[in-house]
Amino acid sequence: MSAFSCDWKQLQRVHLCFPRPGRAAIRWSPTPSGQRRQAGSSTGSCGRRVAFKLCSTADGCQLALVNNLRLASTYIRGHQHTTIVVVVPWEVTNQESSLESISRDLMLLQGQGVRLVVAAGSPAPASSLQNNLADRAKMSETLLNAQAAMLALQAKLSQGPDIKMVRRHTRTFANVHSKPAIHTVSGNWVSAKATGILEGKHQGCQGQVRFVDADAMDYQLAAGNVVMLSSLGFGNAGQPLHCDIYSVATAAAAALKADKLVCLTMPGMLPFQLPSSLTVREAQSLLNTLAAEKASQQGGNSASVQSGTDAQVRRWQKYGLPGPLVAACSACISGVRRSHLVDASMDGALLLEMYSDTGAGTMVLPDFHEGMRAAADSDLEALRALMRPLEQEGILVPRSLAQLQADLPHFYVVDSRDGDGQVMGCAMLKPLEGEADGHLIGELGAFCTQTAHRGSGIGDSLLEWLEMEALAKGLTRLVLLSTRTGAWFQDRGYRCEGLAHASQLLPASRRSKVNAARNSLLYVKDLEVEDPTAEAGVLATSRGPTAGIGAPVLANISLGLSTRNDTQIRVNA
Repeated sequence: MSAFSCDWKQLQRVHLCFPRPGRAAIRWSPTPSGQRRQAGSSTGSCGRRVAFKLCSTADGCQLALVNNLRLASTYIRGHQHTTIVVVVPWEVTNQESSLESISRDLMLLQGQGVRLVVAAGSPAPASSLQNNLADRAKMSETLLNAQAAMLALQAKLSQGPDIKMVRRHTRTFANVHSKPAIHTVSGNWVSAKATGILEGKHQGCQGQVRFVDADAMDYQLAAGNVVMLSSLGFGNAGQPLHCDIYSVATAAAAALKADKLVCLTMPGMLPFQLPSSLTVREAQSLLNTLAAEKASQQGGNSASVQSGTDAQVRRWQKYGLPGPLVAACSACISGVRRSHLVDASMDGALLLEMYSDTGAGTMVLPDFHEGMRAAADSDLEALRALMRPLEQEGILVPRSLAQLQADLPHFYVVDSRDGDGQVMGCAMLKPLEGEADGHLIGELGAFCTQTAHRGSGIGDSLLEWLEMEALAKGLTRLVLLSTRTGAWFQDRGYRCEGLAHASQLLPASRRSKVNAARNSLLYVKDLEVEDPTAEAGVLATSRGPTAGIGAPVLANISLGLSTRNDTQIRVNA
């Protein structure tokens, strides 16, 4: 089998045509995890943009399909019965080819058990309407545009199954004419209020979302229907108002306690490219800096607004910052677990984002490393209290106070997010002297969390944070010694290398100090840094514990440059 496999970290966007008879067939096939990926591209005349793997034989294509299904199965199960709100802006609805592929992908999502809410955007009211509230012709045009956008998407979602396929799988022709694969439901879900006058200009039929009827929408979702939203909201007097589609979708996602908000984009909607993932804090930093630049250019007040407030979101909207990024950030602030930005011009990008480990867009997520920091002298008693139960069970080697004080510079702790000053977990990351197999090595130790917080994900977040800290220190391999907890680390990519006191993978200076009587096993993980050559216009961020989008990097957005590498660590859950 000859293959070009897309490097999902970079997601090359390529043009290619469907194969002619006798040519190799094209099939989806992400490279299995752990193997090197080689980026490839091909250009054709049909203009369809896809990520691909090239199969030279029918057997190879069938095997690729099987492997793809296996790789996606975890995500298929994980997304079942979750609520996902998808924004389909007017720029997507107005492109027939993009609308066709997106509608098929939405149908597939719903068929896999996703509770789907689709928000169809429409053009904003014409500027001539802003100073003439009584211009009923313009108002009617706005209403028709909103209805047309939603109906176009509903029509695509109403396609039935392929008749040829139905005939192949039925004994008679009685059931050839089938119902639509899914059912869509629209309604007056959105309550709005008129925007009124802004800076001396009447905004006509422009409105702002007050609330959405989450109970009514949830009822329809429970019945298996796809809930459709448009740009229209309704005032208390019954008047229709045109609302920003991103505000509608964000309000719906927050009210429904949705698991995800997905904002589809088209080329040009974002003035810069983004990395595969951003924390909410990084997204806020980016938006605040862009807003400050806009304010400075317009001679306004560039003072920052308190993080996470409605005033902050209104400020981002006031300066015309990219709607998809504003919506993604504000949704996560409102409690949505994940937000995604997906380029709809790339055929299948939505499915890749939902059902592959590296995705095909940008994911905005909460900062799971919040509260993690280097230990201080004031943490000594908390560290001893955390480790004492495990020392008594024989899981950890007892440390004297003097030993703990000596190792304190290598300890890290997790503070409670409730602000009560409690330390919920701790671990040690200590660089070792010498090398082994050309690797600079760090040792993990004293890894523990409070009993009450076990199973909450703190341990996973702490381990990921320590691995990124190790990379920041220039370490390329982590080792740990364990007698009883090794299975937990094996599940997270560490391999068992036998007895620690006899392993050549430990530097001699550390191996000589291992207590052979404990028969501790050595677990090893090589840290692989994805360090691709940054493309022009890509905003690259460090995913390490000192992460944060610095002013120099933000300044480069307007220049279309990137000065930092993106260490891609992505949890698409």
